[in-house]
Amino acid sequence: MSIGSCSTSPSRSTKSSVRPTYFSSGAQVKQFVYKSGLLSTMIFLLFFYSSFAKAGVIGGSLPATSKDFFDPEYARHVWFNLNTWEAEEKEWEKYSKDFDPWLKKFRDNRRNALKELKTYPEAKRRNIERAYDIQLAYDQWFDRIYYPWYNGFPANARKAASESRAARTFDDNLASSRKQGSCASIFRLFVECGPIPDWRSEKWRAKEQEMMRVALDEAQKIVKKEKEMMRAILENQKK
Repeated sequence: MSIGSCSTSPSRSTKSSVRPTYFSSGAQVKQFVYKSGLLSTMIFLLFFYSSFAKAGVIGGSLPATSKDFFDPEYARHVWFNLNTWEAEEKEWEKYSKDFDPWLKKFRDNRRNALKELKTYPEAKRRNIERAYDIQLAYDQWFDRIYYPWYNGFPANARKAASESRAARTFDDNLASSRKQGSCASIFRLFVECGPIPDWRSEKWRAKEQEMMRVALDEAQKIVKKEKEMMRAILENQKK
C-alpha cells in the first residue's frame, strides 16, 4: 500500500472526535465581477467564498487513486454506503480520537509519521488508517465535487437568470447522480460509477441556502439592469 503525495496547500482545521470543520480564512478566492456595483453584496459573497479553502486535510493526490488509501475497499464502502452526513459522522467518531494526534505528526513529517504508525498496536493503527481513509474520501468529495459547485454557483445563477431558468443546485446534482447512476470521471480510479454522497451538515446547508439566496438575488438585479440598459439603447437608436 502507498499513500499519495502530500499537498502543500493550506489544510483545514480539525476538532478531536468530531468530523473536521472545513472553514478557512486563508482561501484563495475567485473574484466575481458584477456590473451592478453593489459593494455590500460583493463583500457578503466574498465572505462565503473564503469560508471554503480548496485544500484537503490529508493533502493527497487529486483525484485519489486506490493506492492513496490504506484500504480502498473500505473507502468505497464509506463513499457508497455511508453517503449521508449522519452515517459518515457516526463512523468517523469511532476512529478520530486516535487519528487527531497522529494527524499532527503527519503534517509535520509525513514520512516519519507513516513509519511510526507501523509500530502502533494493531487496534490503534487500524483506527488511524480507517480515519485516514474516511478523511481522504471526504477531501475528494469536497474538493472535487462540492467546492466547485459552491464556488461556481453565483456565475451559474447569473447565467440561469439571463436565460430565464432555474440555477442548478447541489441537490439537483445529487438527484441526477442517483437517478442516472452517473459516473464522476475524476473518481474513476477511486470509485466506480454511482451516486454522489451528501456529506453536508445542517450548518453547511444553512450557509449554502444563504449563499444561494444572496447570489440569486444579485443575479436578478444584474439581469434587470442589463435589460434596462438594452431598452435604453434601443430607444436611443429609434430617435
